[in-house]
Amino acid sequence: MMRNPEGTPLSAADALAVDHYRSKQHWVEFNDDLLDDRPEGIDLIERSEAWSRVNKLFRNLEKDDQRALQMVVLDRMSLRQTAQQLDVSAMTVQRRVKRGLNTLANELKAAQLGA
Repeated sequence: MMRNPEGTPLSAADALAVDHYRSKQHWVEFNDDLLDDRPEGIDLIERSEAWSRVNKLFRNLEKDDQRALQMVVLDRMSLRQTAQQLDVSAMTVQRRVKRGLNTLANELKAAQLGA
């Protein structure tokens, strides 16, 4: 039973009003650990679709450009390391990477304009 500061019991209406007021003043601490950086729902689908488009365009590149991009951009090899493995000059690798990136950028831009 609820009592007022003087110790006398509160009426049912007063007790209900106090309960209502207390419920409005109740704060729950937010646990930041519940948040994470993982994409959810539609973001995950959009990322998956975007990756699928890039992957398809990547597979359509000339094989030399594709291989240079794979080694330099995705595998993080240096131009010199890539050149040694492909038995070409570092300048050739650089040109292939640039051409491949430009092709991907142009194709993605065209796809966005068409959408």
